[in-house]
Amino acid sequence: MKYQALAQLIPSLEHTDMRLGLDNIRQFMASLDNPQDATPTIHVAGTNGKGSTANFMADILQAAGYRVGLYTSPALVEMNERIRVNQENISDQDLTYWANFVQEHLLARGMHLTFFERLTAIAWLYFDSMNVDIIVLEVGLGGRLDATNIIRKPILSMICKIALDHQAVLGDDLLTIAREKAGIIKNGCPVTVYRQSPLVYQEIARIAANHQAHLYTWQAADIQMVEANIQSQRFNFKGESYQLAMAADYQVENACHAILACQCLQKQGWLISPTDIKTALAKSQWPGRYENMSQVAHLPFIIDGSHNEDGLMALERNLASWPRDYPRVAIVGMLADKQNDRALAQMMKQFDVIYTVPVASERSLTSQALASKLQAYLKASSQLIVCQEVGEALKQAMAFQEAHQPSLICAFGSLYLVGQIKDFLGQIA
Repeated sequence: MKYQALAQLIPSLEHTDMRLGLDNIRQFMASLDNPQDATPTIHVAGTNGKGSTANFMADILQAAGYRVGLYTSPALVEMNERIRVNQENISDQDLTYWANFVQEHLLARGMHLTFFERLTAIAWLYFDSMNVDIIVLEVGLGGRLDATNIIRKPILSMICKIALDHQAVLGDDLLTIAREKAGIIKNGCPVTVYRQSPLVYQEIARIAANHQAHLYTWQAADIQMVEANIQSQRFNFKGESYQLAMAADYQVENACHAILACQCLQKQGWLISPTDIKTALAKSQWPGRYENMSQVAHLPFIIDGSHNEDGLMALERNLASWPRDYPRVAIVGMLADKQNDRALAQMMKQFDVIYTVPVASERSLTSQALASKLQAYLKASSQLIVCQEVGEALKQAMAFQEAHQPSLICAFGSLYLVGQIKDFLGQIA
């Protein structure tokens, strides 16, 4: 189900209605007897990598024989993607049923919830109806005041990589953002933490200590890379060998985070074997994050939802694995509130042709405004083309690629753009 269809189903559901705070969602869920507290939950926060890490956890737990509810955001193509049981999207029928259920109860109580609060409530109600054994719950924005944070006692809190993003809401520096993310830490509940900068780690450790929450992390020396190519990677973590079906180097660290989290769950009595972990990681996929679409597009094509400085720098680093004598084509669309000029200044010089597009969001930069922003960062020989629609840019880029083989297309700048590209490629395939 597309967002527009869900918005028509519930006319008051506005995507721009974003408000952080726990009072309304807590009151509403309490009126339904708090189904969110009925199922063991892993709570996942962070700036980058939290979706990938949550997905790794869901895949591993499913491989271990558990029935797993997974809640993530945003959706790429269909809203149903955000709510899954054993990696099966909620059906249109169930999404419609629970959306109507929430709407009716809100009207009966004279209450209001934001878009994200409603969808979070729908996820909890759906998971409860599906009798899942465990929920992997990704934070929407921040952590401390995010709607997901009304859960009373998760079995594990996971803090993924902290980077600058959403500064207008979360703060202008890493320590302030880290405090918001670490707001999911609960008294006595164990916490796993991605390898952070020393100051950020110390701040998270301080907050964990205040909550008497045991903290787990790993060191760079715990990881040894064995092999990497444009399709997969092999690595050792603390003496054990693993394989990933994803090429981005940062997915190794995210996988190590999931392995560490599983070790914490094993201490709590969850039955997860080393084979379960290895089997799941070798098959796990997370769309839109340095995803190789070459089989669909029939020519080299990468899509990546990176939009903040840390993500764009990671994308640039991973593109280095492609031969540099290929012509490189970029399709770029971004939101207006992203502060990423430093990374763009470094990254854009490696592209020969750049198409700018608007993305499917009220917060999108226009293609002309984005072109004006990027102009100063391009090579003198680069060609900059302004397009008014994603489909137009995609057709032009693929025509250029056909005429200049071998060449590489990379679409990036927003998960909204990635969703639109996947939708178009799906229609072409």
